[in-house]
Order: sequence, then structure tokens, then C-alpha cells
Amino acid sequence: MAKLLVFSFSGFSDQNANGKTLKALLNQWKPEELAQFYCGAEPQDFGFCHRYFHVTDGAMVKALLGKRASRVRNLSDDVVHQRNTVATPVSGGTGVPSFLRKHNYNFFLRSLRETLWCISPWGRGEFLQWVRDFSPDAIFYMVGESRFMDKLVMNTAKDLDVPVILYNAEAYRIVDVTKRKGMDKRFYQTVERSYKQLRGMAGLVIYNCEYLKDAYAALYGDDKNAMVAYNAAAFDTEAYCNNDAPLSLVYFGNLGVGRVPSLIELSEALGSIDSALMLDVYGKATEENELLLKQANHIRFHGLVEPAALVSIKQRADILIHAESFDEGIMPKLKYAFSTKLAQYLAAGRCTLSYAPAETASTQYLLREDCALVATTLIELKDRLSRAVQNASVREEYAQKALETARKNHDLTATGQELVKKIEGVLHER
Repeated sequence: MAKLLVFSFSGFSDQNANGKTLKALLNQWKPEELAQFYCGAEPQDFGFCHRYFHVTDGAMVKALLGKRASRVRNLSDDVVHQRNTVATPVSGGTGVPSFLRKHNYNFFLRSLRETLWCISPWGRGEFLQWVRDFSPDAIFYMVGESRFMDKLVMNTAKDLDVPVILYNAEAYRIVDVTKRKGMDKRFYQTVERSYKQLRGMAGLVIYNCEYLKDAYAALYGDDKNAMVAYNAAAFDTEAYCNNDAPLSLVYFGNLGVGRVPSLIELSEALGSIDSALMLDVYGKATEENELLLKQANHIRFHGLVEPAALVSIKQRADILIHAESFDEGIMPKLKYAFSTKLAQYLAAGRCTLSYAPAETASTQYLLREDCALVATTLIELKDRLSRAVQNASVREEYAQKALETARKNHDLTATGQELVKKIEGVLHER
């Protein structure tokens, strides 16, 4: 199997969506066949990958101040060679400072961050030696919007003379710069030029859905070699069977990006149908959102649970709820986001009900596949909820449709094997 050097902001991890997505996509590679450069605060998962070069934003700033330490985190003899090895504690500095996270769309700070990465002695020499020791056959880059990371990927590929595989899971490089002004316009003009260079080097470009692929093609043209690899998930629940127990409606996942108001609106519609019904919500929430969820009359907020606990939660569920924000200030930024949990929902083989704007990638996909009850307005929401709550045959029908779609598009092994074939084809053509 070809050895891959993976560049991404987030590390291989079960702690966030990007980490989970990367692990699912590259599931056919052995731990010794992977190496990863990343900047996030996630701990190293040596059960999935044996070699890491880890430099957080905090460690990069400390290096500017003369505080340097080794960034290499390779498998040691005392770590068990298994994919389920417990991740080791993070070291080498903290992640993105909280004040930067709060000002994510401050383009002066964004540009400053890129400049600091370019001038900081964060460990280029050590990184280059680490890469050469690993000797990868290809570079796999989960595209963000960092010019520094772009440049590091391109320079490393040239130094090693290996192909670049790009993975687009977000719309980071399809911003309309004509609608931007000042520093944000200059920032996006630069990342657009940088992506054109990357794309010119790429032997393969991967997208997580057709909707995103089409949007990139509209701006940059068709890729010379492209594929769609939908988010993958494990089939870890038994077949759905309707019973006489009270209906279980469940939401789990990210509670940011404006989802809480939509969930509350959905819960109120649920209560108007049957005052005894509740929506169980699992996930990490800010103090403000947690308070809102706990105050909602038809929501039981459980907080964040371990991934292993989700199996039994999905097993008990009759209806799995997906929701996105309808806020005009949030919606355009998430138009192309394809929620990672949809693969988990569909693979669970349960009736999925989505409440999200019509123009989002998730909505377009669910409508095209006809594998979920989809509501894009409050009127549609009440109708779809009523159908799902009051009719067992509807739940059973969409549970089966969800499972069929998951087997076709989201199978963990099949997706991984298809990616292996594509990358081997790229290497064979060189």
C-alpha cells in the first residue's frame, strides 16, 4: 500500500468532525503507512497512525520567543500496536488561542497568523528530516484556507517529487472575492491564487459531495482527475423494529453554527403534535446554548457523550433529527457544508428527519437520494414530523431507505477501497 503523508489542521481523532472524517476516509491504510502534520490541539491517536509532526499555533508562537521543543511524536515501544490504542495526551503547546477563535473572521488577525507561521522557527529542518525518514509515496492534503499550509504542501511535494491529493470537505476556496472589501478581499484573493497552484499540481481532487464538486468546478473548471467520496460510517446497529415503547427522537452532534434555534423550533413543533414527546439532544454546547436547550419544554439535553455510547442511543432511536441554521448571517457560510453525522444517521438504518434550508448541500443530497423526510420551511416541518410520529409504516419505510443509501454511498470499507484504487492509479501514471 502507498504510504501517505497527511496534511491537515485537525489530527486523526474521534474528538471532532474533521478528525473522524479523515479516519473514516483513510480506514484502509495501516498505521505504519500513514504520517500526519497537523496544528490542532487533538492528542495523537497512535492506534490509527504511528507518525506525527505536531505544531500548534501556541507552539509556533513560543518558537518565535525562543522556546523550542521537539515536534515529532512517533510511536514508541510502550504504545500497543492496535488501532484502538488510547490517544496520548497532547504536548508541544496549545491550539488556537481563544481570542483568535472568537475573532475567526477578523482578517487582520488571520493574515497576522499566516505571517507568523511563515517567519517562525517552528521546526522546518526537523520536519524535513522527519518527512525524509518516512519517505511517503504521496501527499494527502485536507484543504483549509491557510496559505502557509498550501506552501508547505507544495514545497514538500517538490522536494520529495511525489504527487499531491487534495481533499475538499468545505467551501474554503469558493468565496466570491468581488463581494469582499479591504483585508478580507486581499486574504481571499491570495488563497484563491494559492489554490490554483495546488490544483495544478494535484494528481487527484476528492470532494465529499457532488454539490461541493460542482461549486468548485463553476469557479475553477473541471478537475483533470476527480472523485466524490461521501463521509463514511460503520454499520453498528441492528435493523429497525417498531415497538410499543414511547417514541425516541434523537439529535447528536455539533450544537454550534446556529443549530440550537432550529432544534428548539423543531421541538416546539413536536410538542404541538404530541405534548408528551421529547427530543433528546446529545452534544457539547456553550453555556448560552445549554441554557436555551434546558429551558425548552420538549428537549432533554444530555450533553456530550462518548462515541461508544452513541451506538445504544442510535439503537433505541425511532427518528434521528438533523438541523441547520436558517439565520441569514450564518446560512451562506454553511451552504456547502455536508454534515458528517448524516452518514452515521443513514448507516444506523433509522428514519431521518432533516430541518434545514433548501440550498444547503445536505438538503440537496437527501432530496436527491430520497432517503429522509426533508423540511425546508416550518409548514413542511410540521407535516414531516406528523407523518413520522403518527405513522409507523413511514418510519419503517425511511429506515429502509436510509440503510440502502448508506450501503450505496457511505460504506466505510467500500469508500476506503475506492480511494485506494484511485490513489494507486495516480501513482501508476507517474
